[in-house]
Amino acid sequence: MKTKLLTVLSLTAISVASFAQISLVKDLNPGTNNSTFDYSFTFKNKLYSEAVFDRKRRAIASDGTEVGTKVITYEAPPLFGTTPITTELEEYTNFYLTTNDSLYIATGKSLLITDGNSNKVVNPDKDLYNNFKSMTDLALFKGDIYFSADYRVTTPTFKSFGQSLFKYNGKSITKVKDVLSGSSFFNRSKISNSNYLFFVGFTPETGNELWRSDGTEAGTVLVKDIREGNKGGINSALEHAIVFNDILYFAAESDTSIGEELWRSDGTETGTYMVKNISETNFPDSEPAQFVIYNNQLYFFAKSRGEKSGEHQKYDLWKTDGTEDGTIKIKEIGARIGDGGFQDGKVILFKEEIFFKGGGKLWKSDGTEDGTMVIADANTVFNAEDALAIYNNELFFVNGSSLWKTDGNENNLTNITNDDFSRIRGVFSTSTHVFFMGTKEETGAELYSYADATASTKDQALNEVGLNFYNKQLHISNLTSSKSTLSIYNMLGKRVSQKTFSSNGNTFVDLNLKQGIYMVNIKTQLGANITKKIIVQN
Repeated sequence: MKTKLLTVLSLTAISVASFAQISLVKDLNPGTNNSTFDYSFTFKNKLYSEAVFDRKRRAIASDGTEVGTKVITYEAPPLFGTTPITTELEEYTNFYLTTNDSLYIATGKSLLITDGNSNKVVNPDKDLYNNFKSMTDLALFKGDIYFSADYRVTTPTFKSFGQSLFKYNGKSITKVKDVLSGSSFFNRSKISNSNYLFFVGFTPETGNELWRSDGTEAGTVLVKDIREGNKGGINSALEHAIVFNDILYFAAESDTSIGEELWRSDGTETGTYMVKNISETNFPDSEPAQFVIYNNQLYFFAKSRGEKSGEHQKYDLWKTDGTEDGTIKIKEIGARIGDGGFQDGKVILFKEEIFFKGGGKLWKSDGTEDGTMVIADANTVFNAEDALAIYNNELFFVNGSSLWKTDGNENNLTNITNDDFSRIRGVFSTSTHVFFMGTKEETGAELYSYADATASTKDQALNEVGLNFYNKQLHISNLTSSKSTLSIYNMLGKRVSQKTFSSNGNTFVDLNLKQGIYMVNIKTQLGANITKKIIVQN
């Protein structure tokens, strides 16, 4: 096997970018008092986050400007009378869902829906509402929004709160299935293929196991008792799971001697089985995590070596085609979860390669052993909560107390912030900004942004373009252009359609797309360029 010579460049040796591009978005806690930010994500060119300031937790949305950084409010049902109460959204604790044009947030007993500008609240009918405690865990399945909720369950011998399944069809909220006595029906994380919504359900007889729903009460059932008895085959949730070629891949444990390994399911009992016993050392549990689809293969990270406990905690890069023989190790990475491992957001596709952070290093891979290499060795541990973000055709990442960027080449690494901050945490991007949480002596911990001074303002004019696919038509709103080129790419990066069109604000383009996730790129005659994701549900 050929060995590729790799010179790892120290980050401190690369040039530093202009600091004029870094701005304080808003000093939420004036002075040196710290603000904190949790459960951050982006939607329609805004950053959403749970921020703690003035000794109170509130959900905020920011477009990168001070005036455009606001607490999210909604009209809540009144306790008495009929006049709604303007209410600040205090927290959503990661219970949110983004679709093509809407953001859904669970707010206790209500479902908050926003297009990024205007907000509305949907409530269950009175009988359901009076039996609610809270909504959690939102998921999209066949065009409807599903969620679980603490709900009062009554049987002849039992009356208490348990979790039940509900759905919102765009008009009203209805109940799919109740919970029986003694069970806590839903845990976190739901995911769907073309036929079923998958989730982890609990009963006293089986423990935590894989369940499915077709949207009906009768069709909401246990898929398989993976670990026979009441111990449960899944820890608590489908946290690291993915649908690949319409098959669900997830981590499960059928026996303690085997441990947690890679499983697959088509939604049937016979079609649910272990793909491969990856960890065959003295220490079971390969704990597969961080799945990503690349070149029609499923890549992930798993523990598979080491005869000592400390050694076995190290993760390596694997891939699978869904078969035992087709599940192979790509390269030994040697990263531990507690040492800059593979939490959400640390694996991303960029310029037709896989980029990930592990073991205090930034890596890239073309799917081969020789093509999997370190491009940034900082000799320090990357912060566990720091993800990767793409902005203006460059990859941004946090190392220690600095924000860095690269074009994907190990020779082109740029320190954007140098030593201007004592700490930087988190990185998120929109088409106009890179957001991060930075700590300075004069401001404490606050929200900052980076904007490339050379980025085209024409691109920013397309921020509010809306895309919605329905009945084999792509509806393009808020776009005026005499001539634009529309390109559709699947998640493997292959272009599946390209058309030229003109628009006077609202346009319908006929497309024949199969169910799946696509990237839509629009280039106007004036040079503006925008890419957005759409989800097609047939």
